[in-house]
Amino acid sequence: MKTTRDENPNQTEIEDRIVSPPPADLPALSPELVQLGRALVDESIAASTRAAYDRDWKAFIKWARAAGAQAIPASDRTIAAYVTYLVSLNRKPATIDRVVCSISQAHKLLGHESPTRGSLVEKIRKGHKRRAGTAQKRARPLTIDHIVRILAALADVPDPRGARDRAIVAFGWAAALRRSELAAVHVEHLSEQAAGLILTIPRSKTDPEGAGKQIGIPFGRVFCPVSIVRHWQAIGGITSGPLFRSLRKGGRIQAREIDGRGVDRVVREAAALAGYSEPFSAHSLRAGFITSAAAAGLPDREVMRQARHTSAKVFQGYVRPATVFDRNPVEALLGSIDVPNEPDPPAACEPDPPPQ
Repeated sequence: MKTTRDENPNQTEIEDRIVSPPPADLPALSPELVQLGRALVDESIAASTRAAYDRDWKAFIKWARAAGAQAIPASDRTIAAYVTYLVSLNRKPATIDRVVCSISQAHKLLGHESPTRGSLVEKIRKGHKRRAGTAQKRARPLTIDHIVRILAALADVPDPRGARDRAIVAFGWAAALRRSELAAVHVEHLSEQAAGLILTIPRSKTDPEGAGKQIGIPFGRVFCPVSIVRHWQAIGGITSGPLFRSLRKGGRIQAREIDGRGVDRVVREAAALAGYSEPFSAHSLRAGFITSAAAAGLPDREVMRQARHTSAKVFQGYVRPATVFDRNPVEALLGSIDVPNEPDPPAACEPDPPPQ
């Protein structure tokens, strides 16, 4: 029998706030302690994950209402029907995985068994993955050659925008930072050393509990991220607070930090200014550092330490494209040739001319 909203007050409650329902199983609490309990539940999950849970849950509730289905607790057949609906909308397997996780999280928070583990749900998800494939789209890497060219192009951009954008590109690449980490850097996170800068990252995707990670940003000869950052600080008079800041039209420096989308925009516009038409993004800095290090033959362990990778499998996803020709057995069998600097391939690699 269908359960109405009035018969199931928890459903109304969780529609408003999926991530932090009140701790109902605890003894009577003051409103202040209830609010604290909600805040602590929220902080157990990354902000971006909380937002995704909220969006996914609200979408599921809307669908369930239209379909006349019970949303909480939902049956495995209801979840199977919803997953099938998402497949019909051409949602990617990774997106559906996240949605299923969101629905499961909602049920667990309200004390219900997860309805997402039924065999029917699993078979539909598996079939979708086999049909659609599970390869994830990766950011196109900005290698060291790209960065040098971009920095040269940005040298013609008037300060303070030019100085800030050069610092974002150079520092983000050398530190192999995610865009959220780059946006969150404060001057207080930097420590001057004889060899360069030490950056302390208080919290990150792979360090959600805030143990903190330190990485070194040394002086460089090809380009120097330390000098570029110092120049930006001098131009902006930035001695404390956010290192990379928003700019008003006209170049006025704001007190607030640039956000992740702003970092992404800086990288895309800088790449376009340098003449690149490829769809680069902020993550291209991190991907490009790892790719360049792998192409240079640097040990995986050292590169993973700089990039703070904890998963060798994820790390290898960046490395493989850069090392695909290393010790290639085809080269051993056919012999290698010296590829000239010109864009035209050597004659031995050109196709045979058409018959006369």
